[in-house]
Amino acid sequence: MKNKNFWEKTFRKNLISQRNFPNEELCRFLGRNYKSKKKIKVLELGCGTGANVSAILHYNMSLTAIDFSKSAIELCKKKYPFKKKEIKFLQLDMLNLDKLEDDYDLIIDVFSSYNLNYEQNKILIDKIHKKLKKNGIYFSYTPSKKSTSWVKEKDKFDGSTLNSFKRKKSPYFGNKGFFRFVSENELKKNFSKKKFKIKYCEKISKTYNNTKEYFEFFTIEVKKIK
Repeated sequence: MKNKNFWEKTFRKNLISQRNFPNEELCRFLGRNYKSKKKIKVLELGCGTGANVSAILHYNMSLTAIDFSKSAIELCKKKYPFKKKEIKFLQLDMLNLDKLEDDYDLIIDVFSSYNLNYEQNKILIDKIHKKLKKNGIYFSYTPSKKSTSWVKEKDKFDGSTLNSFKRKKSPYFGNKGFFRFVSENELKKNFSKKKFKIKYCEKISKTYNNTKEYFEFFTIEVKKIK
């Protein structure tokens, strides 16, 4: 992954920008779908510093959380030393998730796979399909092409991915490496051919710089049907 060094340095030296609480859309998703707190196997891709862990454990789930950053995984283990039976924290690139022995009822991707370019993401979707159990769910929270950053930035690697941010007004100026955006039509195309069914797809938006900079995300739930 192109930006491994950037994130390793970020997690090792600068944790100020990292979330301390679970993603709101993930919390809503879990509340809609897992009220019974039935024990299921969950995989989180790109867990970072473990901000989403508490929400997942609230629903009595068995969690495997992976990240390519050694520093991030070490921090997660320090944050949750008392949950060794419920959680496995593993240093692993998400593109190597096929190396995991288990299959999963739920795979979570909260603003993580955007670090992959378009072709890499196609590979990831194939691997997600293989690691999900039948009727398993893939949840994703990922940037939309309606965002000002995608519209105005010029340094593009492919038709969906930025190489870098050149505009200082961008909320993600300073990020190193790939930053991928997606359209609604691309979402439908990506999953319709992979024996998935999109159960839920909504847009979430926010603004920066006194409303001058628009940023949009997709929240999607995809079910493996074959």
